[in-house]
Amino acid sequence: MKKRVLSFLLAGMLTAGMLAGCEGGVKTSENPAAAEQQSAAEESGAAGEDGGEQELTTVHILCKNDYDDVIKTENWEQYPISQELISDLEEIGIRLELECIDNESFENVVKTRMASGQDIPDLISYCWATESDVQTWAASGMLYSVDELVEQYDEDGSIRAFYDEMAPGVWESTMLEDGNVYWFTYLMGNSASIDAESGVEYLNASPFTFSIRQDWVEAVGEEVKEVYTPEELFTLLKKMYDEDANGNGVSDEIAELSIDGFNYFAPAFGLTLDLLGGYFAEENEVFSNFFHENFPAYIEFMQRLYQAGVCDTITLNTSQAQLISENRYSMVIGYSVWDYESSLQDVDENSTYYTPIYVDPDGDLSNGFPIIVDSPDPRGYNQYFVPKACENPEAVMKLMDYVYSERYAMLDQYGIEGESYEYDENGNIVMLSKEEEGDERIPGTLADASIGLYALPRMVVYPAVVERVNAGDPPYMQAKQEWRYNFFTELYPIADPVYDWGLWATATDEEAAVISETQNQLETYASELLADLILGNKSLDNLEEYQQELNDLGLQEYLQVRQARRDRILGKTQ
Repeated sequence: MKKRVLSFLLAGMLTAGMLAGCEGGVKTSENPAAAEQQSAAEESGAAGEDGGEQELTTVHILCKNDYDDVIKTENWEQYPISQELISDLEEIGIRLELECIDNESFENVVKTRMASGQDIPDLISYCWATESDVQTWAASGMLYSVDELVEQYDEDGSIRAFYDEMAPGVWESTMLEDGNVYWFTYLMGNSASIDAESGVEYLNASPFTFSIRQDWVEAVGEEVKEVYTPEELFTLLKKMYDEDANGNGVSDEIAELSIDGFNYFAPAFGLTLDLLGGYFAEENEVFSNFFHENFPAYIEFMQRLYQAGVCDTITLNTSQAQLISENRYSMVIGYSVWDYESSLQDVDENSTYYTPIYVDPDGDLSNGFPIIVDSPDPRGYNQYFVPKACENPEAVMKLMDYVYSERYAMLDQYGIEGESYEYDENGNIVMLSKEEEGDERIPGTLADASIGLYALPRMVVYPAVVERVNAGDPPYMQAKQEWRYNFFTELYPIADPVYDWGLWATATDEEAAVISETQNQLETYASELLADLILGNKSLDNLEEYQQELNDLGLQEYLQVRQARRDRILGKTQ
């Protein structure tokens, strides 16, 4: 057994994989061994505490099937980690029966059944599907209130207590206008990691930065600095463009910069990335960039970049990967540890290509600086809900009482002690991996086996020991990983975080109506306005006119809704 350390960076890659669907029809488990085991359990029952047989109550779950190309939810019972879950559930008198639907058809199947009232299971795991559908069903009285179920069946209050301890605020974030919660959620309540080398615990969110072509900077006689003011970075990008940094005889070196939205230069001007209304961490006051005093300065800066040739409209309809492969991008935007180099031709893994940099208004990091990060706030994803047609809500609650517990959370996040993880001398979790033969994959956690995500809630609630770099990655990637570790351990405490995506409470019916009536028109107008201003098609002299047009389209009402939803998360209002 060989040690390796879990990387939380895999979470973003995993999420992207989970969103992919594939073709096929309704699927149910056809594994012979699993079917035989189920049949035996049904006939004989599980052993009770007194040594006798205990009758098992079946909980029927409707869920997605396609975790990825290899792992299918329908095959969940065949893995050792799943046998742990089966054994645990038998002890409390529960067995699971899953109906697994291909991802592409899943949402339509659920909608059809909810509309017809036919073939309704005990639990529907509505993973990565449209939340508004569930809100509609709740408002129509088709779902059990989780509050009602908890009050009736969770006598010790352990489910709500687990939420509040492991992911504070998530329960409130899913509360609807009537004050009730109508679905259980996947909990992401911990964004911390422990460095294997130093033992330091640090935030393990993901920073977004500009990453500049270091080899091109050096080609024009400069050295990459840690931090740039916007003006310094403009001068450097223009120099690479003018002096043919890529050596192809053409001035075609451009930076990846959005002109129909706010790009990574915006925080250096005191703006957020949100097109209509965002907020800064700590302040939590929602505002519109279009009304900010620095908005004109941001537009004028972007106009200069465009007029200098550094910003090109080709970025609007050409992928990042293509322009990197064409050796055109002098600077890219995204996660600081993304492997942009994979799109380059003839990469020397010992050379440095795209390296992260900071941008700060005064170029002095010691007095604070803006940085864009994933929000570290606890979050609840997906809707695991109980239809009123459920035959045995008490059994579902017995299942959920088990799910929202340390035992299940550990199996889901880390697997089996001694098999998937162990504790180090300081009591910290260190992941283990087995050498596998051929292409066979043996999931070590319930989440990796799909059962702990597509059928039952996912749990990310405990920190783990992680290596700061992946020794198997090429040196250029290890350098980025080291940059990321240094950022969170040394600089993040004095940074001014700008959340790329905020945490908002579920909209009330009235708020949802405002969003529905205003958001699309506002986004269309705002995107076109930004592009027209930067390209010189519209003048800043008429800014008040544009602001009035935004207000006429409902911007102020939209901002009030955003603020109210943020306030509810912070507990300012109920």
